[in-house]
Amino acid sequence: MELKASFRVLGPGERPGFRSERVAAFHDYWLGLGRDGGLPPRAALDPADMRPLLPYVMIIDLEGEADFRVRYRLVGTAVAKFSGLDFTGHYLDQLDFDVCTTEDLYKAYREIRAACAPGLGIAFATLEENQVMDVEYLICPLAPEAPGDLIRQCVAIEDYMPSAGFDPHRIKLGRKTF
Repeated sequence: MELKASFRVLGPGERPGFRSERVAAFHDYWLGLGRDGGLPPRAALDPADMRPLLPYVMIIDLEGEADFRVRYRLVGTAVAKFSGLDFTGHYLDQLDFDVCTTEDLYKAYREIRAACAPGLGIAFATLEENQVMDVEYLICPLAPEAPGDLIRQCVAIEDYMPSAGFDPHRIKLGRKTF
């Protein structure tokens, strides 16, 4: 059976059934930062308030419009370890992830920007011995500098869970670098 990644923008006030407790906790944290139902500004993010989640968090810059690019400003240590690469400071089009295609990720970031709303995705990582890990991720936009401006930054979290049939004894900890 071939696994297919998926992503969707969440509706207003929607709280989906998250698989990951970390992703659910981050969603609740992000929702609590907004004022009067609006998007939170980046300044509202306080690392001390989300200390256990920090290794799984990324801050992402959304640059341009027609020449849209995605830059990973900050990548948490767990994300870097799972990816086999600390891609802090790199652009999405410079990377080749095996979990999601570059096109799928660009589409997700564009949808977040257009909707001014968070989005939830699931992807699948094939590790050694054809073991599969589910990767649940949440991308949350941050308020633009001025009302009516484009979303220029978002914050995301991803977490890794064993897929059905996963046997932890068949793999080594961590992933190989590419």
